[in-house]
Amino acid sequence: MRINVRINGGSRAILIALLVAAFCSIATPPVGAAPAPVTLYPPTNVTTTSLTLTWTQSDASGFTSYSVFNNTYNSFSCGCTKLDTINSRTQTSYHVTGLTPGKTYYFMIRVQTTTGSSDSNVINITMPTHEVDTTPPAVTIISPKNITYGADPVAVNWTVNENATWVGYSLDGSELINLTSGGITLGTLPIGPHALTIYANDSSMNMGSSTVRFTVSYDATPPSITPMLDSGVYLDEGEPMQISATIWDDSAVGEAAIFYRIRGEPSFRRLELEPCPTCEDRYAVDFQAPIGADLIIDYYFFASDGENNATFPSGAPGELYNITVRAHPPAVIIMSPVNATNSSALLTWDPSEAADFQMYSLLLIDTQGAGYSVVDNITDKLSSSYLVSGLAANATYQFVVRVYDTSGLFSDSEPATVFTLPNEPEPEPEPEPEPEPAPSWLSQYGHYVGAGAGAVAVAGVVISVYLRRKA
Repeated sequence: MRINVRINGGSRAILIALLVAAFCSIATPPVGAAPAPVTLYPPTNVTTTSLTLTWTQSDASGFTSYSVFNNTYNSFSCGCTKLDTINSRTQTSYHVTGLTPGKTYYFMIRVQTTTGSSDSNVINITMPTHEVDTTPPAVTIISPKNITYGADPVAVNWTVNENATWVGYSLDGSELINLTSGGITLGTLPIGPHALTIYANDSSMNMGSSTVRFTVSYDATPPSITPMLDSGVYLDEGEPMQISATIWDDSAVGEAAIFYRIRGEPSFRRLELEPCPTCEDRYAVDFQAPIGADLIIDYYFFASDGENNATFPSGAPGELYNITVRAHPPAVIIMSPVNATNSSALLTWDPSEAADFQMYSLLLIDTQGAGYSVVDNITDKLSSSYLVSGLAANATYQFVVRVYDTSGLFSDSEPATVFTLPNEPEPEPEPEPEPEPAPSWLSQYGHYVGAGAGAVAVAGVVISVYLRRKA
């Protein structure tokens, strides 16, 4: 027998609604006592077609499963896809494959219990259209170390080998906690073993992590730290300094260190304090001030006896000791060659670029190694020359221009060597004329003698002629 059923328009609408409701009930949570939802984190290990989802572990009573859902729009009431059902409470990650490059996906994790269910937060991602970096960042945990700590707060310091877009940590498998730049401290921890994991995401959503295991144990007496120097020490750039403290414990000091950072840096660096071999309970490390800029170094002491931790100041790393490093003013350059005469030298240089200039000090260097003497001090920053007078001729001198700042720090120029000129030689005097010799008898009366001799000769001739004629 055939039965024909006619459905009018109103009944048809009701029937369609019932069918849609039955279909959508696949993705609708059952009614009951809802468990606490888990937290779904941003995807990691993202490629063009796959990614990894991670979430916090559910602690709901009557846990039965996790359901992993995705959709191409932000709705999970109907039309979504259940990717998988996970029956293990401790499995808190799921690798999704088969995704389309450039497409946007929404993800959600549902916790199912025997009495109800709850949905996590929704995260979304647009899949990259080309391959991206798949290497997770490397996380290095500086502290805590794999040792036993006491009841004092445990310092947490770390480094990441690349720029991290997000950093967080989990202690003993608990929910992830965001980390900002710089170190933190963990409060008083329960006695027993602990595991600290630090996670970091890079810009390609790759997640790296590192885990350290340590133990906490209490006793009544943590190490006592007494610094050998007060805070607020001033150092010149490049100046060495020994940072030391007396550290005492009723059992033994297991480790001693200082954590320091240049003010403005995000994280601390660790320097081990070494025990003094000839000094009881004294620990020290050699430190050299950086060169090149005025800066402040913040630091604190840390010590552990294996059961108790201590810091000094006790509020570290919030409360810190500090060292102020002062950079020297820039040195000037004496221009070469130096103009010199036999008694003076003109020194010239470019004006100082020191921001807090105090004065130039012109120094005469003792070339025999006995130090120097101050020729003059010049407080005019724009002065760039000086005439040194009173120098010896044909001599060698060395001069230095020293630049002082207002804090008393100074920098010296390279020595300038000056050679003074010799004196001009005096002209030789012209020789005096030799005196004429006294006149002789012959020179005075020779003409008379000559005349007489002539007369006698003539007379002789005459007489001779006369006698010849008479004969």
